[in-house]
Amino acid sequence: MQAYSLKDIEGNHASLNITKNARLISIFTSWCSVCKVELKQLNKDYVRIQKENLPIDIGVVNAGESKKKVAKYKLRRKLNLSIYMDQKLDFVKDLQVLGTPAILIFDKDNTRVYQGSELPKDWIEQLSAL
Repeated sequence: MQAYSLKDIEGNHASLNITKNARLISIFTSWCSVCKVELKQLNKDYVRIQKENLPIDIGVVNAGESKKKVAKYKLRRKLNLSIYMDQKLDFVKDLQVLGTPAILIFDKDNTRVYQGSELPKDWIEQLSAL
């Protein structure tokens, strides 16, 4: 995966591919009903990962919507996760994502080991083992 630096809705830059940990990237849109379910679960899992100090990174990326719309969505949904903006869809296109939700899992060596439209069962345990 090419190096990408995306801004979160607060304007902070982050690189989603420079990490020593296994990571999950979730790509969503605010109008996607399945995304709402996935993000709710991911938000719960994020709290667990933080609490247990697990070596897992999570990147949540909005595909193509405005910062204002996404900020309202985050507030309304009470999401603790940082949300990164891909307004021009460059990141999404590079990863060859065709729709939302899209869940991608990368191991510590930056190799994609999963791509699908839902969180795999026991994904936290799977990533912890990578």
